[in-house]
Amino acid sequence: MLTGGRFDGNSRYVRRTSERALCAAAVAAAVAWVCASAGAGTGSVSFVGLPSKIYEGQSVTFTVDSGKTASVSCTLTIHYKGKRVDRITHVGRSGRASWRIRVPPVPPGPARLVAACAGVGTATGQVLVQWALQTPKLTVTKQGFTEAFPKTSPNSGRASYGLAIHNERVRFDATNVQFLVNFVDATNRVLGTDHVAIARVPSDATVYHGGRVDIPYGQTDPVTRLEVVLVSATSAQKVPSTPLLISDIQAAPSTQSTPSNGGPGIDSVRGQILNQSIVELRNADVGVIILDSAGNVLGGGTGYGRGPLSKGSREFFSSCCTFGDIPFASAASILVSAVPTYATPNP
Repeated sequence: MLTGGRFDGNSRYVRRTSERALCAAAVAAAVAWVCASAGAGTGSVSFVGLPSKIYEGQSVTFTVDSGKTASVSCTLTIHYKGKRVDRITHVGRSGRASWRIRVPPVPPGPARLVAACAGVGTATGQVLVQWALQTPKLTVTKQGFTEAFPKTSPNSGRASYGLAIHNERVRFDATNVQFLVNFVDATNRVLGTDHVAIARVPSDATVYHGGRVDIPYGQTDPVTRLEVVLVSATSAQKVPSTPLLISDIQAAPSTQSTPSNGGPGIDSVRGQILNQSIVELRNADVGVIILDSAGNVLGGGTGYGRGPLSKGSREFFSSCCTFGDIPFASAASILVSAVPTYATPNP
């Protein structure tokens, strides 16, 4: 007896398959396909001793274990940052396949590796491509000072100074930067010294720094020049960062100091910084130099952005206590730098 079907126009019996049966068959087929794909996509292939970092120009070997004693053809695909893709095929023997490559000139960042062995499976991995470090190259592009002699102690002086420091390297940051600043008289004698420490100078960027030093000599033996020496610096991988927006910069006159021209000195330099990155700003190192109308450096100082700041948030900063001997009337322009530190890298 025939059931669950019908006769067509030519008296042939056509069996009717229920919708439930069709769905069950489709699910079973899908499960079978997924299982087959998983087996082909993974298998027992795995990377052996994969390095965490590689460098541009370096020769490096990548090895996979296929778990097969017979010869097997394996292809390594490397996806570099910057959209470069390299593929190399090698016949592995005794269960292993190896590729010896030279890292091409690609942007630094993660590179994704995919090793596919025919009939066995695939393995994936990731390495970090970095540029080989270069010796730091820092240049002091501007420097200057203002020396004053207090009326209460004419046999001693104070000097406010400022520096503009440029990192010539476009690929690398300079970290742990230390400068020696000597205050020298006309006879080439050192009258005072300051030791400068700067945490980071970003690649191809200029940061400002300044301070004030007591000079234990009188007006008869003034400072005539600065002697600036780079003591040490460390080259470091570039930290990508979104520049801070610096605005509303102004100098405030002092009510305490009166330089030799009779007018007020400068009490502080104030302004605001705004976080333009989607990543939270932890803090910022602020540097200041003050210039006269001819572009000469009169002095400088430092400040600090405390954070945290979310995107679009802003905060006040102030740099004080090193400008008092600079005549307020002589300050024609102010340059400010802010080196940010973010909560996470690559903002």
